Order: sequence, then C-alpha cells, then structure tokens
Amino acid sequence: MSECGYIVLVHHKPRQALRLLDRLAPAPVFLHVDRGADPVVHRFLAAGVGVRDHVTLLPRSRSAWASWGQVEPALAGLRAAYALGLSHAAVLSGQDYPLVPPDAIRAFCRDHEGASFMPYWPLPSDLWGRHGGMERVRYWHQPIRRRRFRVPVARTLPRGLHPHGGASWFMLAHEAIGDLMRFLAARPEVARFYRHAWTPDEMFIHTALLNSPSRDSVVNENLWFVRWAPNSKHPKVLTGEDTPALLDAAGAPSSMGGESRAKLFARKFDVDVDAEVLDVLDRQAVYA
Repeated sequence: MSECGYIVLVHHKPRQALRLLDRLAPAPVFLHVDRGADPVVHRFLAAGVGVRDHVTLLPRSRSAWASWGQVEPALAGLRAAYALGLSHAAVLSGQDYPLVPPDAIRAFCRDHEGASFMPYWPLPSDLWGRHGGMERVRYWHQPIRRRRFRVPVARTLPRGLHPHGGASWFMLAHEAIGDLMRFLAARPEVARFYRHAWTPDEMFIHTALLNSPSRDSVVNENLWFVRWAPNSKHPKVLTGEDTPALLDAAGAPSSMGGESRAKLFARKFDVDVDAEVLDVLDRQAVYA
C-alpha cells in the first residue's frame, strides 16, 4: 500500500490546523491536540474532526515544551499508522503545510518504498554547541514552566547505545516504524532514560531508529523547507516574501538528493501574520 499518512500535533491556532487537515485529505491523518491547550481549541478541533472522515483523534496527553510529552503523541500516531498498514507516516506540526498536492506525496512514497527521511547527526555534534549536545542526555532534566531544571550529576547512557539528534519532523517508512516499536518493546530502559533528557523529541526516535535494523534505510535528508531567523532558535515565520523560494523547493525533481531534493512540506506558517502565502500554495497545488 503506497499511502502516506500523517501525524499532526497541535496546541493552538485551530483554524489553521483544520486548513492543514483539509490539504492533506484524503490521506489518513492522526491528530493530537495537546491536553494543555485551551479548551476552546480542543472543542473547535473535535467538532471539525467529526465532519472529516479521514481524520482520527489520538488520545490526548500533555506535550509540554522540551519534555517527553512531545514524544508520546508522535509514538501514538506512528503506532496507529503502522496498524493501518500505511507505507509511510510523516510527523507534522499544526503550523506545517504541504508544498505539493497529495498525489505528488503519494507518488513520492511509492517511488521511495522502504526509505525513511529524517535529518540526523551523531552526538556529540558541533551543531549543538560546546558540549555537542551531550549535556542533553548526560544529566537528568525536567522542564518546569518553560524553564530548564537539571540535576548536575552525570548519568550513564544505556548499554551499547549510540546517541543521535535531529529534527522533530520527519517521514518514516512502515518497516522503520515496525523496528521502532520493536526497539521500544525490547529496550524499555532507553525510553525511561530519555524521559528525563532535554528536548527528547529531537533525540529519542532518531536514536532508537539508528540503533535498530532500519538504520541503513534512514535517509539523512530533510523533506521540509525551513528558514531560520538570524540568531534565533526558532524557524522564521514564512510569508509572501518567501513564496518564490517555496515554489522553487516544491518544483525540484524528487529523484535528486541532498539540498536539491524536492521539499514536500514547509514550516512554519502563521495565518495571523500572513495567510496569503498559504493561498498561493493552495492555488499552485490545484494547477500542478
């Protein structure tokens, strides 16, 4: 089955989230609404899901910033996608948006059967500062009111584990999801360890897959177009000025690798800042 499904993680901007769900139709979507979200957001989305047959609501959990709670809904969605037999499943935020029509994504999945796409890097890495990111796993962490609390006593990594980091948004093949689930069952101590790592959503699934039999099928490439604001830890909000680059990224041949590979998605967008850029992408998808 060459059908790609989606896990969409949302905590605010419900109208924008519904717009994303509609663009992903008719592919199966598993939607998680953060348990800490405003009740109005949850009611609005629950009502919207009720009239969208391709969307399934996942059980709600609190997905606090930088916590294990960011990992749990992604795992729940991947389990659901695996049970449905989907060839691939992509994890998106509610502020992501596809750059190409659903048929193009389906064709991409068919052309890359068995391949997963996840940006990753072994730790320590120069990308993550002076300690290479190892302080994220070496010490016991807990975010409290969006502040970082850690116990300054070094921990020992689980036996034989080679830690990796990477982006929180990725596309996994059916076989890789199966290996991820088997890793979770066989090595529960690794999940316990990462429950108190810092930003485990940027490390745990990457580490599990790259320590599993699927390691050689994980392509170290990003299918998301992202621009980083100068001196910021957060992606730039994409607006009309980014439209030419977005359309160029969507039009690249998917057979090419590296930076030249076509991007299927982009992040992040904010309809309260610029909704017209999404209108342009929608028109482009209709006439592609």
